[in-house]
Parts: sequence; C-alpha cells; structure tokens
Amino acid sequence: MEKPKSDFPTKDSLITFILNANTQQRIELEFLRDVTREQIEEALMQGIEQNNADSDLSKIKEDIERLSSGFQDEVEKHSTLTLSRLSKKELNVFFNNTLVVETENQALADALWSIWFGKDPIVNTEDLVQNILVN
Repeated sequence: MEKPKSDFPTKDSLITFILNANTQQRIELEFLRDVTREQIEEALMQGIEQNNADSDLSKIKEDIERLSSGFQDEVEKHSTLTLSRLSKKELNVFFNNTLVVETENQALADALWSIWFGKDPIVNTEDLVQNILVN
C-alpha cells in the first residue's frame, strides 16, 4: 500500500484515511497453509459480515463467489492473493499474480477493505498500522 503523504496523530485517523481516500492501495496475502477455495470464500464473507452487519450482502456474496472462481480448488501454501485498489471504486484482484477480477464495484471494494480496517477487523489493527507506518 502506498504510504500516506501526511502524518496521522492516531490509529483511527489513519484507518479513516485508508477507508475514505481515493488513492491506490494494496493488500497482499500469502497463505501459510493449504486451504480450499470454499474456505477462502467463507473467511472473506465472515470478515465482511462482521463489519457490515446492517447491510444487505447478497450481491457482495455473489461477487465474492465470482472473485474466488479465479482461484484453484486447492490453494497451496505460499499462494498469494492481492487486492489492488486503483481508486475508491476500481478494484483488481490477483491470484498468484494472475488477474482474476477487474471491477468498478465500490461496494465490493469497501466490503473487502472492511475486513482489515472495519469496526471489527480480523487482525490486530495496532500491528497492522505499525506495519503500514514503517513501510
């Protein structure tokens, strides 16, 4: 992810910037064990649901299924998933450096970003923010 050009006094201000900025951003995931495509779909939807409880996610679920159709059925250890946000609504998804989805669906991009930067993220945001600021 591109490092922000200004200082952020709090973790929350950085996260707000990440969620609202119309700037290029990237999330890269490396799988540390073998998983199935279905496990990835379930994990993505769980993260989206826990951060978007008041939203109708039926369309997002279809988008996640379309996105994961570009994955192998058995995703091997060290495979990579890259979510590349070119603008607020433009999203490219790569599996092992192969483009699997190119979309201008801002709702999907926002939902995916909420997994890591939403109200109930799946990661420790303190560590994540430190990593963003250092890199």
